[in-house]
Amino acid sequence: MGIVGGISILGTTGIVEPMSSKALADSIKVEISVLSAEGNDSILIYLGNFGRKFATEELDLNPNPGIMCSNFVDVALDSSVEFGFKRILLIGHIGKLVKLGIGMFNTHSHNGDGRIETLLSCALEAGADDFSIEDEVIEIVCGPNDVSAVSEALTNMGYKVVSAEAEKVPSNYTKLEDEEAIRKMNLLLDTLEDNDDVQNVYHNWEMPEE
Repeated sequence: MGIVGGISILGTTGIVEPMSSKALADSIKVEISVLSAEGNDSILIYLGNFGRKFATEELDLNPNPGIMCSNFVDVALDSSVEFGFKRILLIGHIGKLVKLGIGMFNTHSHNGDGRIETLLSCALEAGADDFSIEDEVIEIVCGPNDVSAVSEALTNMGYKVVSAEAEKVPSNYTKLEDEEAIRKMNLLLDTLEDNDDVQNVYHNWEMPEE
């Protein structure tokens, strides 16, 4: 074909086979060993493209020396320690980082989720007493003196706290069956809430669903 000093391969189709998990883990270790051999004692570990982009655009960091570890956080951390790195900065999406809080160092979804468990574990450790989950919203109950600590702990983890305030929550509720009693109760609550001198209204009436 007139080719001198090289090989030309022509084709119209190709099959790409995914790299095995072991091969990917081994390549991460090799890459870290190379950075170490170059004399680096600090390393940036990105869990994905989001982490690398965040490091450069938001943190204004030099992306090098750094490696992309994907889901193999355990391999990246162990290898970094093995090759003598003194400073390690792990950067990634909160959805993956939060899994580390329950010891899930391979963050692939096949190994489980764990995000909600980590969130609730941190909330309980910060002083929360109870929680409930509805759709994608988690309501956490804690003592009035722990509201700020729980809110701050969750905010520091990267979660969006929609509201955090002390409220009086009844320990038990009362049902009203009589229609006239329900009408009067509604009237009383409306009157109190419309009164400018009343700041808050608390009750233990289990209101019927509309």
